[in-house]
Amino acid sequence: MDIDQSLDDIIARGAPTGGGARSGGSARGRGRGRGIGRAPGGRGGGRAPGGRGVGKAPGSRGGVSRGITKRAPSAKAGGNKVVVVGGKPGKRTPRRQAGGQKSVLIGPNTDIKLSAGAVANFLREGTPPVVKAISPANVNNAVKTLALARNYVAEEGLEIYVAVDFPEYDEHSGTANVNLHVFQKQQRSDLSRVLAQMSVSGTSEPGKVAGAIAATAREAVNPKRLCVSCAGPAAMLNALKAIFLARRYLVDDGIDLSVIPEFENVNNGPTLVHLFTLVHAPNATL
Repeated sequence: MDIDQSLDDIIARGAPTGGGARSGGSARGRGRGRGIGRAPGGRGGGRAPGGRGVGKAPGSRGGVSRGITKRAPSAKAGGNKVVVVGGKPGKRTPRRQAGGQKSVLIGPNTDIKLSAGAVANFLREGTPPVVKAISPANVNNAVKTLALARNYVAEEGLEIYVAVDFPEYDEHSGTANVNLHVFQKQQRSDLSRVLAQMSVSGTSEPGKVAGAIAATAREAVNPKRLCVSCAGPAAMLNALKAIFLARRYLVDDGIDLSVIPEFENVNNGPTLVHLFTLVHAPNATL
């Protein structure tokens, strides 16, 4: 596709959306972009959230579903460690969990340096965890945890990518219960170029943003990634929910999405988080 054209033109050929974006160019040092807020128009780009129930998961790897599934039935207790980061400040409490993957739980008192260190250690052991959080503030810190963990392991050549899942979405679309399934990438990613950039605000409608993401992903050739930027807990929750819904919209197209988080401070203001969204085949090893 023509990378120089605007995202508005890209989306216009797919389906109407409620937001704006700009295409091409560097993904760094962007500052604040235009929010994708409420605007006239119907659902964007993808299939309606209400039309699809919970289908089969796009796949699993290492015993971990890549998301878009209901919560699995409880199993008998196993030997999988859960690191709870956020009970008393400065302490990490090991727990045992049923299932097949280590977890890092983000709480209201979490020090993201400690939680990022826990994730980094799991990556060094070759056992990337699932990072779990409930509430917009905790979800925001969960993503910052992953962005910081990515920085911690940069010199070792380790890279991550993340599959976003909202396990309770079908019961309650307003849920803030997020599972971020972490995977190790084969090599560090060059994120200097993206196909399009979208800025999400706390008032953005996730369904419309998801349509824009899905429409762009369907035509992605090179580079096969876009950037969703946001600042603050409400905007972060909307951005993750949009990516989650876009994954659903793309199931029938044989396309899946994963995220690499990166953050920066803008003029000593709020932390701006870039969710570099990778477009790939389901179950692909990146």
